[in-house]
Amino acid sequence: MTEKPTATSLLPFRFNLSELGGAFGDLGTLLPLAIALIAINGMNPTSVMLMVGLFYIASGIYFRLPMPVQPFKAVAAIAISQSLAPGVISAAGLLMGLILFALSFTGAVKWLPRLFPLPIVRGIQLGVGLVLLKTALGLILKPQLASEGPITTWNA
Repeated sequence: MTEKPTATSLLPFRFNLSELGGAFGDLGTLLPLAIALIAINGMNPTSVMLMVGLFYIASGIYFRLPMPVQPFKAVAAIAISQSLAPGVISAAGLLMGLILFALSFTGAVKWLPRLFPLPIVRGIQLGVGLVLLKTALGLILKPQLASEGPITTWNA
């Protein structure tokens, strides 16, 4: 018995100049966060770039177009602002992946937006952004040398 094809499996790969621009446009957010995870949190550069690259490729194949991996950015912002250890960041990434997979597999992702209206989502985004801004200002006002080990954040 063959499986019924899904809408995603029937879509051709879509790649044009707009998709190329979007793929590079996402680097403006991704690279600073990845570099900060490496410099501030002591993450392994190879692991960070390898996993991000693999998930970008996997999501591009699944959705049939280049697609940013947004959950990485949320985890990175929180990890940087809280100076989390590499093991905690890895566990958070794994747990987030399992949760997102479960939500997708069970179909719960369809009713989840009703639990969290857009103003709540925007408020969370604003809060994470403000925490990251506070951390950045602390690093600017109190710079430390990379040779001293992972950088600690400034607590007001």
